[in-house]
Amino acid sequence: MRCHSHLLILCFSLCNLLSAADAPAGSAPAGAAALISAAAKEKLTTASADKLTRELTSLGLPAIPAVVSELERAAPVKSVVVCPLITVLVRLHATESAPLMVKLAREQENENVRDAALQALAAFKEAATVPQMMELLAEGIRKPLADSHADSKRTEVLCQTLIELNKSYECSQVFASTVAHQATTASEELKLQWVYILQHGTFRSTERSLLSLTQGSAVHVAAAAVQALGTAGSRATEPQLAAFLRSKERKIRASAALAAGKLKAVSVVPQLIELLSDREQDVPESALWALKSVSGMQFGRDAQRWRHWYEGERATAQKQLDALRESLTAKDSRALAVTLEQICAIALLRDKLYSTVIAYADHTDDCVRAACCAVLGESGDTRAMVKLANMIADPSAEVSFAAWRALKSATGEQLPRDPALWREYAQKRGM
Repeated sequence: MRCHSHLLILCFSLCNLLSAADAPAGSAPAGAAALISAAAKEKLTTASADKLTRELTSLGLPAIPAVVSELERAAPVKSVVVCPLITVLVRLHATESAPLMVKLAREQENENVRDAALQALAAFKEAATVPQMMELLAEGIRKPLADSHADSKRTEVLCQTLIELNKSYECSQVFASTVAHQATTASEELKLQWVYILQHGTFRSTERSLLSLTQGSAVHVAAAAVQALGTAGSRATEPQLAAFLRSKERKIRASAALAAGKLKAVSVVPQLIELLSDREQDVPESALWALKSVSGMQFGRDAQRWRHWYEGERATAQKQLDALRESLTAKDSRALAVTLEQICAIALLRDKLYSTVIAYADHTDDCVRAACCAVLGESGDTRAMVKLANMIADPSAEVSFAAWRALKSATGEQLPRDPALWREYAQKRGM
């Protein structure tokens, strides 16, 4: 008798599903409500959940109110039904439900529901919810890392979602703020996730965030952050790399050498040569790789030959610079601009570039000022940063863009072409 009654209930539920699916367009909201109600009473399998998603989606836009209403209930239907309902909203591109997705991602205890809501937000591409998305993704990555049984694959997916999200939106400031606030309190596992995100994403303030993760972190985390500078860094980090190359920690010295090689940081060549005699095996190997990458030469671990090469290259570069300085007296603006471009290519003497060309930043010819911007950016000299920030306001668009490009190249920052923002940036860093 009991089996018979269960069979009747099952038949009744199936009838509800079929009748809702066959309902005319005018009764779509009612049909959607009936489908959801029937599904809530059943034990959904993957197949039946997929079917529910397809049937609700087939009802089109009129189904959205019923789906949203169900998700907004104080006691929402069980999570196994919630995820298909969220999928329906994504397929119907119900962007008006974005605030509801934020609420679900923030308040739902079930992590599958939270993840589905986050994925929906990323799919909707609603700029208004970007800050909440970034914070929720950060929280979603942080929480499971506190659990020794956390699903590493899920964390990886959330990290990748955050990286992809930033390709569509400018979320860098929110993310940088999150890293800055958690840098001293986060677990070492979380910090490694931040390093991964910063290394593979396209975020503003990447270098600052990575440098903050080198402070107060476990050695393996600090070393990972230092090495990531080689991928995400710029010439602005060369002074920090020089300091890391002198670290007491073997892993940090080796990582700094690898980063210097990736950045082709010629300014730290003397320190790299010194590391060829380091007692720890992996440090000289990393330093040798970096020297080969910077120079293209093959002298093995013979420090004396490397010093001889470096001193010879510096001497040759000095002769080139002296000859080009004489050409700076040319009255022809085009010839002057070409000379400045040639000076810009003398990488081994970056420390002398600022004093050589700063006088031409106020030249009357646009192309000369633009060429001067490139040299000032190449120099990496902190004194050039405020001057370049002011040159963004130059009446010549050519000069303005040249100054902006130089600042971005020299600092690794991706601030807008706004002189006030760049002046503030320089002031905060004592430039």
